Amino acid sequence: MAASKITSGTFDVARIPSLDAAKITSGAFDAARIPNLDAAKIATGVFGQARMAPFTVEEKSDWNGTDDDWVLTGTPRGYTSLMCSLNGVMQFGAAAGGDYTFLAQTITFPSAVPAGDRTLAYYYA
Repeated sequence: MAASKITSGTFDVARIPSLDAAKITSGAFDAARIPNLDAAKIATGVFGQARMAPFTVEEKSDWNGTDDDWVLTGTPRGYTSLMCSLNGVMQFGAAAGGDYTFLAQTITFPSAVPAGDRTLAYYYA
């Protein structure tokens, strides 16, 4: 089967090399696993629109050694839509007992982040 000919169906896109997402017009699929999917071109199908929303990446590298809070420009939808890394190591977010907590737009670490450390937040707003 030529991936360039697929326009509809039920399939696992991760298993179809060279799938041209621009040609998909209908079907049942996990939209989060289709790079460059243009949701505006989908005429029919079963998919989670929320999973196709673009995610935001923010970086903070100007920690001064006394701050433990980071105010993001957007508001993550919840812990399941937020990933945070500290110096390249993914952190575990939880309401209690995690590497960080967050409320609205603010990520709070349990102690001050050392000066010069780099944090990244990936989230769906």
